[in-house]
Amino acid sequence: MEKIDGVGYPDDAIDLLKDTRLGPLFRAYLKKRGCPEKYIFLDAAEKKIDPKSQFKLFFADNAKHQVNAGSDSLLAVKRLGKAQDWKSKEWKVIYEGAVADTNRFVSGEFIEPFYKKDDDFRAVHVKNVEKLMLKTKYPALMKELDVVDKKGIATAAAMLKAGKKSDGPRSAKAFVKKNKIKMAPKEVIKKIKKTFKIK
Repeated sequence: MEKIDGVGYPDDAIDLLKDTRLGPLFRAYLKKRGCPEKYIFLDAAEKKIDPKSQFKLFFADNAKHQVNAGSDSLLAVKRLGKAQDWKSKEWKVIYEGAVADTNRFVSGEFIEPFYKKDDDFRAVHVKNVEKLMLKTKYPALMKELDVVDKKGIATAAAMLKAGKKSDGPRSAKAFVKKNKIKMAPKEVIKKIKKTFKIK
């Protein structure tokens, strides 16, 4: 489990693809990066191992979604495919190796950039950080700003901590305007950052 701004996220591709909210975003990200075959194979292998129907899709020389397979597995795949032996026990080992290799590759190459650069993930992340902020108690800050809008403070804090560089100040200005705070937005930002220990 990877922690980003105090929120935990999967650090394994298979687990990330299983996540009901993040899985579709990660698939879209892999597609944008030109690697849809990775999640297509992992999804298919997760649902069902069926060499007869999946051979041409994943393992044949001209497969539409060619998968990562070690040299030993590749030799076995060619031999079994040529013989059209779809019931061999070797397929279980071949699939296990291909799933492990694909999962390791996707986890190592794509998860970190997805968390750091994908705008769709960032939108979800900001909401998760906001929920975390809402669990914090900050009556002194609310009193100092003379507001009862706890969610507004949490939203501004989440944007300052996890949003794009321009998101935090914009959110803080909107919060100041909505609540008719007499203090300048820059001062409000300083106080929010201090309360939530945002650098």
